[in-house]
Amino acid sequence: MFNIKLENEYGDILEFSQNSPFTITEISGLHPPDATINTSEIALFDGGKFNSSKVNMRSINMTIAIEYEAAKNRIGLYKVLKPKQYIKLYYKGSYRDVNIEGYIQSMQIDYFEVKQLVHLAILCPFPYFRAAQEMINDIDSVISLFHFPFAITASDPIPLGYIETLSDIMIRNEGDVQCGMMIELYARGTVKNPKIFNYLTGKFIGLNFTMIAGDSIFINTQAGKKSVQLLREGQYSNIFNTLIKNIEWLQLDVGENTFTYEAESGVNSLYITFTHTPIFEGV
Repeated sequence: MFNIKLENEYGDILEFSQNSPFTITEISGLHPPDATINTSEIALFDGGKFNSSKVNMRSINMTIAIEYEAAKNRIGLYKVLKPKQYIKLYYKGSYRDVNIEGYIQSMQIDYFEVKQLVHLAILCPFPYFRAAQEMINDIDSVISLFHFPFAITASDPIPLGYIETLSDIMIRNEGDVQCGMMIELYARGTVKNPKIFNYLTGKFIGLNFTMIAGDSIFINTQAGKKSVQLLREGQYSNIFNTLIKNIEWLQLDVGENTFTYEAESGVNSLYITFTHTPIFEGV
């Protein structure tokens, strides 16, 4: 069993619950999307040569039955589903809780059927489903020192724990596909020219920039959203031009990924958080 709901850009939601006047009778496009394979032929050789490949946009087609009060509920449907407008589809099943964003390509209605059917076509430019929950990993680890029995007095206090800054961190991508992430660098003191490495591949991203205490830098490595922003004293500014040469927009491969970091100075004052949303080919 699975649950599906649709939400437009204004937050209006169309649910297909037990008491809803709408029922999904058919849906397609939830499987892994199609790909385009580009090849070329070579004279005097059998077959062809692979050049490149890409995953195509996803099309989701739904047939929705209006169970009762067809005229009234059909008009209510128009308030949520609008051709050419943004729509977000939520899917929750036994093993996956995901969503995907798209645009309504068409909406056709069988007005003269005994039970009116709505045929909805959604085009999703980004073809992958995103997990409902973000995954957050940080460099710091809280080490607990609290234990029983215990006794605390003003003259003999005991620590409850301490923060240990790790030299590297392992991040697991549970999705089906390589994905980007948001990397936040926070400075507890002055940090000069921070750099982050993929421990296994040696690929890195780094900045020619000096952070002061309280600064946060946000590096977004997601496809189509790449950016580098500084938050200082409540104001955001674009510092894309501080990227050093030969950087890579670090990605999370499927499975385990290990990252480490360095700085020209102040590395012990650097706190790093990695945030990513796993993406899936299908449900």
